[in-house]
Amino acid sequence: MTKRWWQTTRNILIIAMVLLFTGGIGVLGYAEEEAKPRGAVLGALLALTGDYSSTGEASQAALEIALSEINEYFSDIGSETRVKLIIEDTKTDPMTALEKLKSLAKRGVKIVIGPQTSAEVKAVKNYADENGILLLSQSSTALSKGLINSEQAAQFAVITGFPNPIYGGERILQKTEKYVLVKEQIQKRIGRVPDPYAIAAYDAFWVASLTYLVAGIDNYRALKKTLLRTADSYFGATGWTMLNEAGDRKFYSYDFWAVRKGETTFRWERVGEFRHDQSFSDRLIYEKKPSLIPSLRVLVVHSYHVEWEWDQDIEKGIIEGLYRKGYIEGQDYELKTFCMDTKSTYTTPEQIKQRAKAAIDIIEEFSPDIVFVNDDNALTYVAVEYTKRYPDKNLPFVFSGVNSDPTSCDSIESLEVPGGPITGALERFPYYAAFSLGKRIFPKTSKILLLADKSPSSTFVVNAFRERYLDKIDDSPLQVSGPIQVATFKEWKEKVTEYQTKADFIGIITYHQLKDENGKVVLASEVVDWTVHNSKLPEIGFLSFHTEDGFLAAAGISGYKTGIYVGIIGGEILEGKNPATIPIVDPRAVEITFNLERAKMLGVKIPAAELTEAVHIFHSIGTIGPAE
Repeated sequence: MTKRWWQTTRNILIIAMVLLFTGGIGVLGYAEEEAKPRGAVLGALLALTGDYSSTGEASQAALEIALSEINEYFSDIGSETRVKLIIEDTKTDPMTALEKLKSLAKRGVKIVIGPQTSAEVKAVKNYADENGILLLSQSSTALSKGLINSEQAAQFAVITGFPNPIYGGERILQKTEKYVLVKEQIQKRIGRVPDPYAIAAYDAFWVASLTYLVAGIDNYRALKKTLLRTADSYFGATGWTMLNEAGDRKFYSYDFWAVRKGETTFRWERVGEFRHDQSFSDRLIYEKKPSLIPSLRVLVVHSYHVEWEWDQDIEKGIIEGLYRKGYIEGQDYELKTFCMDTKSTYTTPEQIKQRAKAAIDIIEEFSPDIVFVNDDNALTYVAVEYTKRYPDKNLPFVFSGVNSDPTSCDSIESLEVPGGPITGALERFPYYAAFSLGKRIFPKTSKILLLADKSPSSTFVVNAFRERYLDKIDDSPLQVSGPIQVATFKEWKEKVTEYQTKADFIGIITYHQLKDENGKVVLASEVVDWTVHNSKLPEIGFLSFHTEDGFLAAAGISGYKTGIYVGIIGGEILEGKNPATIPIVDPRAVEITFNLERAKMLGVKIPAAELTEAVHIFHSIGTIGPAE
């Protein structure tokens, strides 16, 4: 099965350089037409010839890939909507761009991807405003080759320090799976590495297509309103898509480039960055000069194994969080990772302590400036133990994914004021949100069985559920049976079978520490595979990867977003903030996910509104074979 970006994550959106909505409510000279039946004909204004033809060629490949995937996606979710695409060559000429836009308008096109250059956008904007056409321009700024090829102009730019802002997302985006998958597909088509604007065109086409799916008509006002709402809710290969009042991207990153003189030629050189996003610091402007040797060292210690999806997501998030505070991996810091592997291989108390000793030895050898510890074992056996052993070193630790009460550790005084070098983020399952999701999908249901293994962390989660939910929530969307903990895979099978007629859902808490008849841990993929092939009950999970493994739905904690949160905290500590004063909180990084292959097995149709809100959509069961 070919791996597709749209099957991995909600592949919507936003436009790499500019998301420009032409036309506002009440535009003069534009008469609103009557609403028409569901259908989608989108246009694209690309420079397939002329100065920026390489960008246009890459964007064309991106749009063709998106078109195929979108129509396959619409078919999968049972929608009758199909998208058609008309591509016009602007020849990188403003007047040609205007004529091509008029041609698209005559064919009823209401949403257009492009044009690519600022001059072309300026030429077509008034016509688009007057005729109710939405423009999504993916690359309306570029570094001028002509400027550095002109001795007089380039010398003037050097003297004046002429700065040129360019969309700056590729450095971090190219490290994410989302960006890489799309980039690789385009590269296969055009035989070279595409620029980031091509990926932006791909995202723009997705948001435009989903706008038609939700709106159902090509009425201008309805499309604009729906497009704005869609953009406000989605994340794609080029990042979050929220828009500001002007219709431009709300969260963005720009590099500032200046002309520098070399020995024989002039060149463009990056001199700084301006970044504005939804992180915990509103705005960040910084200028850094790359150094050959990073000045900082960052260590990440995971409790579990390297293949564990949660740990992978956490680490990606940490890198992104540090980036949002101005720290770039490989440039500003050296990153080292150690996996304790205490979930499947080193599971006894003595083995866990041995792995913790190995982690502490790495700390001594690596001399990190900060250590991120993920999940309970890394916190208890590494961070707390190290702090006890070396109280005068004050090495900062930032934890994540912790189910237990961290204040039970001697090194942490309270959640509000930790009082020492350890702070971080709690992991608290969003039960109410998950139960509400199940009730929305299946309104006539009322009962859910909560099922978990008997690992120490699972026991804490179960006890916490009883204290924080069962004893306090009076209006639970679903009536709960359990939670029931089982130690063996055999017991798991028995409970799943028993509750086929006693419950409407199975609530998945944990399933990674079930033992077989020989006392060995059963692979999670084996547990999932048996469950989905022997149960007719839909599953609701509380971690995002539960659906990636193969269960139906989850309103779960996002490892990536949690990682971003602790990464930002780490950045603040590197800037000088005292971890003893940073509160320990639940960042509430919740996201909705679905597995449509499991839905197909159950004969279930997930409502379009729920699919639209989902952050991830998966199309296979388990992690055996091609990863989704």
